[in-house]
Order: sequence, then structure tokens, then C-alpha cells
Amino acid sequence: MCLALASTRVLATDANDAVVNLPPAPPSNPSPADNSTNQGWNVTLQWQCSDPEGQAISYDVYLGTSNPPALFTTNVTSKNYMPPPRQFSTQYFWRIVARDALGAETSGPVWSFTTKTDSPPNVPVPVVPLPGWQNYPVAGELRFGASDPDQNPYISLVYDIYFGTEADPPLVSSGDPYTSFAPGTMQPNTLYRWRVVARDSDGAETSSPIWSFTTLSSASNVPPVTPNFPTPPHQNLLAPRNPVLKWNGGDPDGNPVMYSVTVWSDFPYEYYHQDTYVQQLAMSNLTKNVIYSWKVVATDGVVETYGPVWTFHVQGGMVPVLISSFDAKQVESGVRVTWSLASDEPMDGFALYRREGSNPPGMISEGEVVGDRGSYVDESAEPGKTYQYELVIRATDGDEFRSQTVAVTMRALTLTLHQNQPNPFNPQTTIRYDLPMQAGTTRVRLMIVDTAGHRVRTLVDETQGPGSRSVGWNGRDDSGSAVSSGVYFYVLDAGKERLTRKLVLLK
Repeated sequence: MCLALASTRVLATDANDAVVNLPPAPPSNPSPADNSTNQGWNVTLQWQCSDPEGQAISYDVYLGTSNPPALFTTNVTSKNYMPPPRQFSTQYFWRIVARDALGAETSGPVWSFTTKTDSPPNVPVPVVPLPGWQNYPVAGELRFGASDPDQNPYISLVYDIYFGTEADPPLVSSGDPYTSFAPGTMQPNTLYRWRVVARDSDGAETSSPIWSFTTLSSASNVPPVTPNFPTPPHQNLLAPRNPVLKWNGGDPDGNPVMYSVTVWSDFPYEYYHQDTYVQQLAMSNLTKNVIYSWKVVATDGVVETYGPVWTFHVQGGMVPVLISSFDAKQVESGVRVTWSLASDEPMDGFALYRREGSNPPGMISEGEVVGDRGSYVDESAEPGKTYQYELVIRATDGDEFRSQTVAVTMRALTLTLHQNQPNPFNPQTTIRYDLPMQAGTTRVRLMIVDTAGHRVRTLVDETQGPGSRSVGWNGRDDSGSAVSSGVYFYVLDAGKERLTRKLVLLK
């Protein structure tokens, strides 16, 4: 039997009087429930508790794999706590000690939960070449997709690649962190087979089926046709909110072509991206009265062909009020706040306010009204916090017009390696990465490697704390010599984790 322990404080006011401070109620109603099983790696501890005198309560969390559990963290001010990731197939014990503002404490009982078994990775899927691909370029690389059903960012996948002309292809690469493999120049007019085994850091693994493709009858390869004849037509002014984007393309060699489609707008900021093997992409619920840009990149698995940037204007008029739209969305550098105006009154200036929690709002930007649209990027917004934004427009006659309040919850930082910008590049590009808030200081190394796995340049090699960072690469190796055009990889080692992305240098 577990008993909740409480301490009552007696506060002496004078020799003849004393005030009894009642302790908080015992913490109860745990989530996950006591003795529950199959809990995820990112389980959040929650409980109920109150104080009979309405005082503020802080909590000490005891958590561990032994019973009784050791103190894990103190002075938690909410009735929930997300600890760092838990191990799979492990029983954990936990309890909560509640403490009021005057120091009276009550301990809850010891509860327990057991985490679920590590799920193996999802079955890898081919990207290029697709199964049965004919006339694949002899210099083509193999690309595939893989993911983990546990969606744990602290578990990285590695891959074993089996490739060859045999019915059961042999192992040619083991423990590779990349979702691509360059087999080198293949024989023309030859049937090749390949498969991928994905393995997580706990050793669980999943194999794909065996895929096959046939190479070109010669070593020549003509690039895909430049995407052309867009629908809606370029600079079309009457596009619907749910357009189907279409284009012409193809490949002179008759190879299947994968199209990488990007659609974006600046006011308000929107971004969409999708890969497809058909020459169309359906869009939905686009914003009225907004100009969208879009482009298509075609690849046959070896060569990419970039189409031009096209634009279209989604139909629909503005709402006949002064502030016709006001929105705030998280972007890489913070929160982008955008607005559009429609008024016959002369406008003098604007003021943008931000509120966090129950704190009073504070002005973060002000200025003159220029045109009918405006934007501001709040770079001081912090990960994991929620902010409310409000816009005030001042008319020349002294009237003020306020927008609706828009709330944005910033995503908590996780270990992330962003795509370099620009890509392809010449001669300079920028690489951004995020280190999670809960990781503390971490040994970080960021390297450029070539397709053979040889290190070309070390960009970062130091201990760093949590946060977002960026570093540039000028296309030179560690000796200061310019490297040749081609495909390279940038590899981020942070503690025991490794992330990798591809970049292209074009001269």
C-alpha cells in the first residue's frame, strides 16, 4: 500500500496566536494511468492537484527505473511534464511532490508505466529507379525513401544496400546513413536488381522486396525536356482557389521522369512542395487575391532540368474593411506577420503588438503605412512558446483600427538539419541546423563529404548549446582549394546522432 505523505506548517504571528497552513491535496489521477503499458517514447506525465487555500503550487518530479524513483526535476509550475525520451520496453516509476507557496508539501503515491516495444522501420520504398524501369541511365544513382513508425527524432536509421545482376543481389554497402547510393557506371542494356534493409539505432530492421531495372543500351543520356506550357498560363489573373497545375515535359530517351513541384507566395507567406511522376498537381484552398509563384524541376535520375518560374493570381476581391487580412505563421527565422489593407481614409502609421501568456501586450514594431500590404518577421520569438499578435492602424484623422488577434505556437526545437540555401549553388551556400533545447551542451561536427565518403571540409567541430545556427560553405576544401562541380553531402554529428543531406555545386 502506498500512502500520500503531507506536511503542515504552523505560522506563528505572535505569542498567543498561530495560523495553520494546510498542505496541498495529494497528487492524483495520473496519466499515463498507474501500471499502464505500451506507452510511447515521448510520454507526457500529467496529474491533478489543488490547494485548499488556493495558493500557487510547484511540483517536484521523481522518475526512474527503480522503486522508489529518484528526484528528476524540481519546481515544475504546471500539472504536466515531458521528460527526455524514454527507452523502449522499460518499466518506469514516478511520483509527484506538491509544494505550496509557504512550503507545505504533500507527496503522491508511486505510479508506474511501461514503454512499448521498439517498432521496426517501415518498409523502404523506391524513388528512382522505379521497379521495372527501362532504359535507366548507366550513371544513375539509386534513391529510396524510408521512415520509422515510432517517429522518434532521436532514433536515426541506417541502411544496408544490396545491388547487382544476381537474382539475390549481394551486399555492397552496410550502415550507410544516406537514402541514396551511387553504384558507379553500370553496364549498358543490363538487368540489375537491388533491395534496401533499414535498421534503427536499437537494431530493429526491415527489408524491402527486390526491385529491378534495365539500363540504357548505350552510355549516352539526354536530359529531360524543360517543363513548358503551364496551366494556368503564366501571369494568369483569374485562377480559381483550387487550381490543377499542369505542364508539358518528358524525356528524349523515353525514361520515366520525376517532377519536383514547388508553389509559394510572399503575402501572405505560403509554401508547398511535392514530387510526382505525372504532369499535374491539384492544389486546394489557396488564399484569395494572392499572387502565387511556382516552378517544376524534372529529373531522369541522373540529370535535373529546371523549368522557369511561373505566376498566377487567385481570383477573389478584398473584404471592404480597413484591415482586410491579418495573419501570423512560424517561419525559419521566427514568426512572419502579414497584413493587407483596403480603405478610402488616409492612413498615417501602424503599430504591431505581441502578447505572451497573461503578460500585457508590448509593441514590437511601428512605422509608416506604405502601400496596401505589409509584413514583419518577429525574430525574437522563442521555440516552445505561444504568442498573440495584434495590428493597430492609425488614420490621419486620429482614428485607430485594430485587427483580430492571431495566436502562434512556436515548435519546440528538435535535432534538425535543414536543406542548404541556395541549392544548387555557386560559389556560396548556407547550411542551417537546430540543436534541441533538452539536449544541453553537445559535441557538434558539421562536415562536407564527397560521394565516395571522403571528407572535403570540416565546417564546425566544437561543443555547442541548444539553439538554431547557420554556417556558410564557399565550395573550398580544408586546404583552401576550390572543389569541382558535382554532388556533395553535408553531415551533422551531434552527440550520438547523425543527420545527412545532399547539396549540389554548379560552376
